[in-house]
Formats: sequence, structure tokens, C-alpha cells
Amino acid sequence: MPPFSERLTIAMIVFSLALPALAATVAAQGTTSYQINPTFSITLLVSPGNLRAAWAAMIANSVADLGIQVQTVSADWGIVNARALNPSPYVLGKAYEQGGFDILITNWICGPEPNPYTLFHSSQFPPAGLNYYLWNNATSDMLLDNITRVMDPALRLQCVRWWQQIAYDELPSIAIFYEDGIVPFRSNLNSTPFATNYYPKWPGVEQWNFISSPQTSVTVAQAGYCPYGGLSPYHSNYYSDITGYAPVYGELGSGGLLIRSQNSTKMDPYMAYGNYTMSPDGRNWTFWIRPGIRFQNGEELDARDVVYTYRYIMTPSWQSTWLSYVTGILGSERNVYWAGESGTPGAGEAYNRYEVHFDLPQPWAFFEQDIGGGAILPSSILVNSSSGIPDFSAWHPDAVNTPRFVLTSFVTGDSTSYSYYAKNGTKCVASGPIGAGPYRWVSYNQTTETAHLSKFNGYFNRAALESRGAYGITDYYVKHVADVYSAISLLNNDTVQVLDSHYHFGPYLPTLNPASSNYVSYPGNEIAEMGFNMRHPIFGTGVNTPLGQADPTRAAEAARHVRYAFEYLVPKEAIIATFLNGYGVPGLTTGITRNMPGFNYAISLRNASAQNAEAMAMNELELAGYTFSQPPHGGLIQLLSAPILITIMGFSLVLVAFGVIRRRGRSDRVPAQVETIGAGVHGSAAAVSNVVICPNCRSAVRSSDAYYCPYCGTHLVTGSLGKGIPDRERSTLTPAGRCMVCELQIAESDPIVRCPYCGNVAHRAHMLEWLHVKDYCPVCHNQVDEENLLGR
Repeated sequence: MPPFSERLTIAMIVFSLALPALAATVAAQGTTSYQINPTFSITLLVSPGNLRAAWAAMIANSVADLGIQVQTVSADWGIVNARALNPSPYVLGKAYEQGGFDILITNWICGPEPNPYTLFHSSQFPPAGLNYYLWNNATSDMLLDNITRVMDPALRLQCVRWWQQIAYDELPSIAIFYEDGIVPFRSNLNSTPFATNYYPKWPGVEQWNFISSPQTSVTVAQAGYCPYGGLSPYHSNYYSDITGYAPVYGELGSGGLLIRSQNSTKMDPYMAYGNYTMSPDGRNWTFWIRPGIRFQNGEELDARDVVYTYRYIMTPSWQSTWLSYVTGILGSERNVYWAGESGTPGAGEAYNRYEVHFDLPQPWAFFEQDIGGGAILPSSILVNSSSGIPDFSAWHPDAVNTPRFVLTSFVTGDSTSYSYYAKNGTKCVASGPIGAGPYRWVSYNQTTETAHLSKFNGYFNRAALESRGAYGITDYYVKHVADVYSAISLLNNDTVQVLDSHYHFGPYLPTLNPASSNYVSYPGNEIAEMGFNMRHPIFGTGVNTPLGQADPTRAAEAARHVRYAFEYLVPKEAIIATFLNGYGVPGLTTGITRNMPGFNYAISLRNASAQNAEAMAMNELELAGYTFSQPPHGGLIQLLSAPILITIMGFSLVLVAFGVIRRRGRSDRVPAQVETIGAGVHGSAAAVSNVVICPNCRSAVRSSDAYYCPYCGTHLVTGSLGKGIPDRERSTLTPAGRCMVCELQIAESDPIVRCPYCGNVAHRAHMLEWLHVKDYCPVCHNQVDEENLLGR
């Protein structure tokens, strides 16, 4: 943490940046506040991220000025997943009050190709896909099918432009901004890789080298944990995990049979020879693998590893987040096979352990990137066969060993070891992922929150890298540092050498020490968005809008007007000026950014600035059947709103600068404690007197209300608060009758279980389903299993 004087200077810099934008935003909202009739309320669910809650608060203020009741809830990824990104069937499509979500404020990082298929196609609904908006639009689906299956590049890019127009007209999400990438690093590191190897090539550590020192280790600081969601590329989509597991599987984070050319969308041969073939219709692909490539466990990589990697992804019981996407490309697990494999079209060929075939039901334009560039996993780990021969029958959903595998550290990234059988039948023990890339996983230090990887001397491309002066880093560390000021301080004193781009560095660049630190910036592919739940009865289906109730045939039209109103109320330029210091541009749509081929520059933003935003939003809401009136004493309230807003937001930014408002991480690494005031004892039942401090947003909350924080929605019965309390007393700490997994009411007759640490309750079936994927309590994040759960 920087010293007091430095933090105060930083705070004032950020506050001074905020004042003009905030003043403009308030001025644009007019001189009166309104009441909307009929009234309705929404919840903005905010995913973890530096400053994301701050711009969510700015948006919420703008929305609230029209009389809409709005609350913002900053939640960790476990809650965001359970409600929006990976919900159970019980809450899929439900509103926030029913356990789902209304609007999610989050960020996406896209690859360089314009391919929004996985985010918006109706076949990609969670949990097997990423279309959490639940947008089901026939025109969109048709265009997305063309984008991914038309082989003619010119026609494909025209479909991209058409799709972007449809997405902007229908607005399943509001793209707030496209952020420029900023990567600070020590001056003695060669800057070239950082200017070219941005996502999805990040981290590309094998390309880094020190210019003026013999240093052979490097530490990257990032705002997210690694591992958080896991170490399997087919189970975790978290950027913070990619930083750790990408070097395990391939160079530049995108190496499989093929690898992405530097700073290009073109794919080059990598683990496969360059003479791979594609049939004229784009449906049949054949690759020949280079002999002698070794996994980090010493086994040679061959066609079986490729085949079983993709069969593994397409098997539902393995719970891959890429299930729907890869199945949409390949159609069936039997459409990938090696030459001579019995029961496949290759059975008539001579057996060749290095030849692999893909038969597609339809062409896929991004096949070389999506399949050819995918990470290859060892078949011996996936199959777990004592005979050493892959046995596909063991992968059926009723297989006894399948659920066990999903819980191994290979997938989850925990510290436990797991056993598997090598290809020769020898039983082996491992911990962490195994790939054929340039770095091998070593360990994760929970105390320092640091992942350690080391150079894999058996890497097949080692000689080529070393011949051009690369691959000099022998030890690579990924360290979690949640606070941006702490991260900058660690960079300035050379404790870390690189900061990843997710801290939103724009306002903080003046705090870098120019004598020892440098940075690069580039037009990035990161998108901040507000994603709508398209089944929400007001802005999703529109059935609960006044127009939708009066004329059900116009409900969808009414919902679209409400979504338009929300976009008018998002002060995009003010957010960019305030929180990015200008390092970004207003967003048009999610999934397609300005620096992708096919971006539709002909579309005009509805509301890049705040001018006339309130009037335009009111007009859209009136078209949906709502009316407005001025509340009593509205003039006085609005007269005070500008200075109050600026003061509150400025004070919040000062608190951010002081590190008081901090992002929550996985609390099983650093258990969240409920602080109390006036009792002198932290985290115990005896300490709960009058006021507690929320561990997420640091707000003071009356202990009588301390089930949830009313400001950010965090469960306050966490960490050690529930420990040591007799079972008969724990029920008084649990929000009465609500399941901590689905957050719905528990009936008297429902079988329940209780966490032995925090005392929160859940439907027994829901908790067991949760533990099938995660090994910790969804509230307190302490490690639990079925055996130590309490309950009936």
C-alpha cells in the first residue's frame, strides 16, 4: 500500500478527474426528479472487478432520477455464477427476487475474430453455454449461423455487420465501453511482447526477456485469483485462470494443433505439421501430429489425446462450459477419430497414431481457431483406464468414475492430488494440470496467493525459442493483488515485474515510477456491459409493462422501449472520462469491438454523451405505457442532488484510493470476517452488538439487520462468525427459510442441510449439486463435503 501522502495525492487526482464528468451527468438530468407510474424496481448485479461497482453506482443514480427503484448488489463470482452465468434449472431466467438476476454488469474479453455466437445464439443457454441473457431471436440465430459457417470471408463480414445492427436494434445487452488495454511493466523487460501479445495471446511468457539483467524469474500481479474457476481450459473461462494455465497447454495461450500468428488472426502449424487438409466443402479436416511431442508427465502426444480431448468436452457428465459450443461444431463425439480406429469412418484406414480426422456436419468458418487452436489434454488422465487403452464407454453419464474426475485438482485447481493410469497402464499420481506447453504447473501458495509455474525443459519447441533469444524465464509466478495501489507499489519496488491490464489503469498511470517502470497501451477487446435477463417481465418479455398488459401482442415492443430507456441513462462518456481517464470509447454492442474486422461503423450510438438523456429515456418509457409525475418538494431534492452526488461519488473514489473499498475474492483463501463495532471481539457471536462492518463494501450495518448487507447484498453471516456456536443457536443467524444455493424459500417438509461453519441452510439436493462441482460452502467458502454437512 502506498504511503498516506501518496494515497491522498492519488485520491485527489482521481477525484479531480471525476468532478467534470459527474457535474455534466447531473446537469444533463435536468432540474427535477420524477415518480414513474406504475412503479417498478430493479437490481443491478455487479460482478467483481476494480471500479465496476463505482460506475454501476453512477448508472443507478441516473436510473433512479426517473423514479425507478434501483439497488446495486456487488457480489463475488460464486453468486454471479449461481444467479446468472451458470444457474441451476431452478433459477434459470428468474428475476433477482426469485434467485436469478435482472441486469448483470460485467466485462467480457473477446478474441480478435468477430464471432459473438457463443454469447448470443439460442443454442448456447447456460449451463452448457454463455448466452446468459437467454436471448432467443430467429434473425440473430440465422446471422450467427452464417457468421460461423459461411466460408466466404466477404459475405461473412457482411453478416457480422447485419448481426450487429440486429443486436443494436433489439439490445439484449448495453455495451458501456470498449476499453484500451494498458500493461505496465518493469523498464528492463523487453516491451515488444506486451505490445503484440495481448489477449488471447497473453501471457506469452515464453516470449519475454530482460534487456539489462540476467534475471530468470518474473511475477505478474493480477486483480483476480489464479486459480479461481479451475485449471482446465474447458471448465474455466475466468481471465485470471487463463494467465496461469495458458502456458501449460501452449505458446501465447492459444496453442494446440495450430497456433495463432503474432498480432494476427491467422493460424500457423504448431503441434501439427503444416500439410493439414480441408475438403472443398469445409467439412472434413485431417491433421498429422509431429512425433516426439511430450506432455509434462513424459508421455508422447498422439492422435488419441486429440480425439479424447474433444470427446471429453462433448460428454455432458464432464460438465464442460464448452459443451454446447464444441458440440455445435463437431455434432457428435464420434466425428473425431484417429486413422484406423474401429467403429469410426477411419476403421478402413491403416492405423496411424499421429493422424486425426474431424468430420463436421456443416462447415465452420472458425474451425482452425476454435478446434485447431484448442488445448490438448492427455488421454490417460481423461480416460483413467488401468488397461492403458482409452475406453470411451467409461465416459457415459452413469459411469462411476466420471463425477470423481470432475472434482480432481486437474479441473478445480485445489491442492489435492489425483491418480490416473499412464498409457502403459502404470498407476501415477499428479496434482494440477498436465499439458505439452512451455511451462509446467508447480504449486499454489495460499498464504501469498501466488501460483508458481516453471520452465518445461522437455518442451518440443524449446530449441526454436532459445535460438532467437526467447524462453529465458525459468520461473513464472502469478500473484493475486486485489488493490490497484498495492499492485503499482509492488511494481515500483520490483516485487512484481508485470501488471495485467484488468486494473483499469487509465487514471493511475501518473503513479508509475518513470525511472523504473514503463507501459504499453493498445485498442483492446475488453467490453464493459449491462446484460439484460431477456425473460424479465418488464425489460425482457414486457408482459408486466403497462403496454404489454393492455395489449399482449405489443409486450415485446414495450420491453424494447424499456431497454432503450436504460441505454439512454448510461452516461458512457462520463464513465470513460471518470474511470478510464479516456482510455476507451463508448460501446456499440457486446461481442464485436471497433478493432475487429466487420465492425459496423454506420450504426450511430443512441447516447454516447449525457445530453438530453433523461428526456429521451422518459419518451421511451412513455412509449411502453409509463407516465411521470413530480414528487412533492422535488425541486428542493433535485437542487441538492448535484452537490450531494458529487460529494458522495468523490468520497467513494477517495475511499477506493485508500484501499477501503476492496474487491472480494474467494474467501476460502482469505476468509471474510464480519467486523463489529463496540464489542472489541471480531468474528464471534458474542461480538454482535449494535453495528457490524460489511467485509465487502465496508458499510456500517445494524446487527439486527445483519443477514444481508443492505448496500451490496453480501451475506454477513460468513467466515468464523458461525464457528463455535452451538447447533441449536445457529438457526438464529440464518436468513429464515431461504436456501443459500437457489435463495428460494424452504418449505417445512423439504430436506435441508446446514454448513458446519457459517450455519446457513440449503435444500439438501441443491447443496449436493453445488458440491458436485465446488468443494466449498457458497456463502462462507470454507471447504466442506457431504460428510460434514449438518441437517436432516
